[in-house]
Amino acid sequence: MDILIPVLLYAAAFVITYAQSGKSVIDGYNGDRSGEYLAYLRMIDENRWVDDYLVNACLLSTYIPSLVYRLVKRGRWVIFKASAPVFFSLMPVFTYLIARQYFNVPASLIAAAFVLSNFYFLGDADTGRNGIACGVLSCSIWAFTGGHYLIFGISAVLVIASHYATTFIYLFVLCMTLMLSPARDIQPYIVTGIYGVLTLLWYGVFTRLRMLYFGVVDATLKGKPSQGTTKEYGEYFSAQKQILRAVTTVKKHVITKSRVLLVTTVLILVMILAGYILFYRYLSPATAAMITSFLLVTAVSILSPAIGTAVGIYRVYFTGMPVIALLFAGCILRLSNWTGFTAYGVAAAVIIIYGLCNSGGMAYLLGEKSK
Repeated sequence: MDILIPVLLYAAAFVITYAQSGKSVIDGYNGDRSGEYLAYLRMIDENRWVDDYLVNACLLSTYIPSLVYRLVKRGRWVIFKASAPVFFSLMPVFTYLIARQYFNVPASLIAAAFVLSNFYFLGDADTGRNGIACGVLSCSIWAFTGGHYLIFGISAVLVIASHYATTFIYLFVLCMTLMLSPARDIQPYIVTGIYGVLTLLWYGVFTRLRMLYFGVVDATLKGKPSQGTTKEYGEYFSAQKQILRAVTTVKKHVITKSRVLLVTTVLILVMILAGYILFYRYLSPATAAMITSFLLVTAVSILSPAIGTAVGIYRVYFTGMPVIALLFAGCILRLSNWTGFTAYGVAAAVIIIYGLCNSGGMAYLLGEKSK
């Protein structure tokens, strides 16, 4: 049973993510995933790693798939299509394994199902490097909270090879975690230090992203920190514009005829906050500090329009989902103990509604037509 459940979770996540992987490329959308595909094709043609584009620094979504294709000499599209789901599908698995440190099997499945009901799985799993980073990051979080420091180090290095924004988010979270809850062992500090050095070397010296970061430093030294990102984000630096854009997006894409998704999202956030209050004292110091760090980084991204726009507020929140899901499950169990209601029934209802909203199924059931 202990092996079967993670295998089934991985299989379910892989089916969901593989079905959506590469959809934006097929539809001809000129976005990040298309850029990854073009970089992947060029590396195959030139038989080497090419560093002429920002996403090329994300080896697990571009260069590594090209190596696999050059090895097997077939399935060019299938290899690219599967490259992200192979890693992304690890996220609910490690969420389950982290939850098993505190809960029984059904409650741990609630945490994993909560992650699977998220928009990045049911709504848009064509995430490429973001999904890859979340998968290996979830492994790293499990290893860190469980004291498996060799796995923690290896998976942390894989995060660096996955996605630049996630790499820096995780670096901030690790530093904050160790400050909030100093570790007894020296290994977490050594691994975090090595991780920080490798991050600065890879993204600040060896890849094209160094030009972006030099621009950030230069703008900051000149007293223009608000201009310390790429020009495409310039129109979002103002807090007023950021809020206006968020409201407009919500009205256009979320609040159609119904407000079910908005209400459900607010309910989820309230349950996470309640879980933090009710369940925090039952967590290990390392896990509690890491959850707090992820929530604080999310809050910082909300308060700073430049950071929030550049790395994505919702993405920051989703990055910490393997441990944040503990708060959701913990809230469910505490409320069940107090009220006498069946915890799993309540959790199932909330997760199903949330999943239907994130997948677009709720809009279909309510007769809402997509434009």
